[in-house]
Amino acid sequence: DHHYQQQQQQQHQCSIPIVLDIDMTPEVFVREYLYTSQPVLIRPTTATINHRGGRKANNILALRQLWTKPNLVKQFGKIKAHVGSIPYSKRFGLKSKEMSLREYVYRYMTMKDDHDDDDDDDGHSVPVEEEHNDDFEDDDEGPPYFVVAEYNEDDRLTAKLATTHNGTMLFSFPEFASQIFAKTYKRTSQFFLGPMGSGAPLHFHNYAFSLLVYGEKRWTLLPPSQRIFSKLRIKAWKKRHAAAAAAAAKEDTVLKAKGMQECIQRAGDLLFVPKLWAHGVENLEDSISIAVEWGMDLDVIASTASDLATNSRDTYDDDLI
Repeated sequence: DHHYQQQQQQQHQCSIPIVLDIDMTPEVFVREYLYTSQPVLIRPTTATINHRGGRKANNILALRQLWTKPNLVKQFGKIKAHVGSIPYSKRFGLKSKEMSLREYVYRYMTMKDDHDDDDDDDGHSVPVEEEHNDDFEDDDEGPPYFVVAEYNEDDRLTAKLATTHNGTMLFSFPEFASQIFAKTYKRTSQFFLGPMGSGAPLHFHNYAFSLLVYGEKRWTLLPPSQRIFSKLRIKAWKKRHAAAAAAAAKEDTVLKAKGMQECIQRAGDLLFVPKLWAHGVENLEDSISIAVEWGMDLDVIASTASDLATNSRDTYDDDLI
C-alpha cells in the first residue's frame, strides 16, 4: 500500500513518465523515449545514490560534496558569468551583470555555513553586501540565475566545475545512452546555480539531459507543435497566457489543452528533454544542476534503434524501425 501511494504521489507531481535508473536500458531509452520524442524523468534508486563510482550514478554523492557552498567558493569562486533575470539575459537585451561565482553565492544563495569566512583563495577580503536586491531591485519575479556554458572543446569551464582537485571528472553521459552519444555532434555543457525563485523561461533546443544535484525544480514542458521561445519567466508566462487565452477558463484547462506537461525534479533525478520540446524551469529550492545538449540526426537515431533491436531480445513494433 505504501509503495502504491508513493507511486500515486509521484504521478501527481510529474505528468511525464518516471523510470527508475535500474530499469532504463539502452533499448528502452531509444525505443520508448528518444525515437518517439518523449520526455522522461530517470529517478535514482537508493543503491544508485549510495554508489560512489561509475558512470551510471554520475557520482551524485561526490558531486554533492564537491558543490557544497564552501567548496564552490574555495575552488571555483573566481569563475565569472553574466547573471540576469533569465539565463543569457545579455543576448536578449535584458539587464545583466558580470559576477564571480563567489560573489553570487554569498549574495543570493542561502546555504551559508557558520564557519565560512569572507576571504578569497588568496586570503584577501571580498566585500559582500547584505542587501540582495541591488542590481535587480526592479525585477519582482525573482533573483538572477548564474549559468556557465561550454560551447566547444577549448572552453572547459563546465568540465572544470565538475572535476575534483585530483582530476576526476564526476559528470558523464548516462550509461544507458553511451552508445548513442558516440554518434552525436555539437555537444554543449552547462552549469546552473540559482536560489529559490530563480529559473529559466520557455525555450527549446536540441536533445538534452539535465542532472539536478541539489534542490528541487518545477519543469513546464510543451510539445514541439506548441513550442515557444519566451523572455518571460515561466510563472509570469503561465499567468499571462492563461489570462489572455480565456478569461473564463481555468489555467490548468487552457494550458493542458496545448499539451503542457509539468514535473517536479528532485535532487539526483535526471531529466531527458527531446529535441524542440519547449521547457521552462522554476527553482523551488536553492538548486545546482548540470546539463548537456547534443545534436543527432533522425536517421542516426533510427539506425541506432535498429542495431539495438537486432542485438536485443526485446521486441520492437514494426512501425518504429
